[in-house]
Amino acid sequence: MPQQILCIITPQEINLHKSIVHFKINELTFIPVDFSLIDRFIKDSQNFRFLKDYFEHIKLQDNFKEAVFDEDDEPEAHLMKLIQNYRIDHFIIEDYYEWEYTPFESLREKGYLRSFEYSFMYVKNGEIISADSSLFDDENPQIRYADAQKYREELGLDFDWLSQEKFYSYDCSKKEYLK
Repeated sequence: MPQQILCIITPQEINLHKSIVHFKINELTFIPVDFSLIDRFIKDSQNFRFLKDYFEHIKLQDNFKEAVFDEDDEPEAHLMKLIQNYRIDHFIIEDYYEWEYTPFESLREKGYLRSFEYSFMYVKNGEIISADSSLFDDENPQIRYADAQKYREELGLDFDWLSQEKFYSYDCSKKEYLK
């Protein structure tokens, strides 16, 4: 099944408003967000050491406008407001978008590979530790998970959350949350 999910994952104790879809799993809070493909946010963050400096940069952009948690707003503004309003300064953002299966053949195996995009960002104590908006390598059809997996483990994320049905899409998450 094709999958499209953007999620903020944090070990911080935060009291989110009940209207914000979220899950507490293994001491982590998962906050699925109702938009995806936030590559620009992650790619642009690579030019900054601290999240607060990056957010100041975003506020100066021509396309910035105040987010009110509405999908018509700029995704970067929406994400920034969510992080700022809840003072989240230790988190991972994972953005996973899978759209089809394509055949591939390597020297050792034959099979099908999902065509997907994956972006990742890790922030610890407000410092941008790692951000990569191009974790799909066209030369070798595999995700380069080295940094992402290392930081997932540092955060305490020791399971494949993307394989859980409630994280297949924001709509799946919302449906599960409202149960």
